[in-house]
Amino acid sequence: MSKVDVNKQNKRNSLLTNAYDLFVNQGFNKTTISDIAKHSGLAKGTFYLYFKDKYDLRDELVARKSAQILLEAQKALKVRPVPINGLEDYLLAMVDYILNFLQRNRMLLKFISKNLSWGVFRHAVEKTSENPASNDLGEFYENYLLALKADNYECDDPELLLFTIIELVSSTGFGCIMYDSPCTMEEYLPHLHHTIHLILEGYRLPKKQNDSEHTADAQAKREASEEAPKTAEAQNTLIQNAESRDAKSAGTAHGNARSQDTDLQGAAHGNAQPQDADLPFKTAS
Repeated sequence: MSKVDVNKQNKRNSLLTNAYDLFVNQGFNKTTISDIAKHSGLAKGTFYLYFKDKYDLRDELVARKSAQILLEAQKALKVRPVPINGLEDYLLAMVDYILNFLQRNRMLLKFISKNLSWGVFRHAVEKTSENPASNDLGEFYENYLLALKADNYECDDPELLLFTIIELVSSTGFGCIMYDSPCTMEEYLPHLHHTIHLILEGYRLPKKQNDSEHTADAQAKREASEEAPKTAEAQNTLIQNAESRDAKSAGTAHGNARSQDTDLQGAAHGNAQPQDADLPFKTAS
């Protein structure tokens, strides 16, 4: 980096540092660009060489301060005794560290929470050439996307999901830390964890069957498909046998009935002939 570039970077950092002090101490609305330039030892016109307006400067400040907290949180997670287990564990651990940090730095919380949104983060990420903090934010977001996919979540808009979690933590954490409202942070933290868990579960895909379960199911289906024709064939055979028996029974019954009718007719004829023979005279025909 040349001396000119170093000088520009120093001026930019001076504007950011003095602006942050002014925003925190006298408020964003009461701070003017002239105030920021004067406290930085620069002309007012120099301010516009680095930022469009004080809102642009504020957004970068929020992104830088947030990135610093995220970076510290990631460093802390890497050395913690218990390893991270998946996306949910990662996000909850980050939330715990950040809230604990902000409890010790309430002025920073006051500044960040009033201006925090994923839009600010995305704006900072897009300005990678101008904002060193964007590299940390970009790395955090890339890790988030990788964990989202690796843990079998399906989300059409990952930015919106992260925005929801960021805004939830920011808004609820601000009230609990600054005013113990509606309760202390210690009392609220389990509810916050549970809410984040439910949000993430809404995007989790059903667990896939393991290989043994899949093999067993496939074998059962194959056996069922092979057994079906045999069962149908057996049923057809039973039906045919039953019909054959019914036909034989019907034929036997019909033959018996004809035999009985013949016997009855013969008996009647035989009985009639002796009676005619026994008469002393012939009957008139």
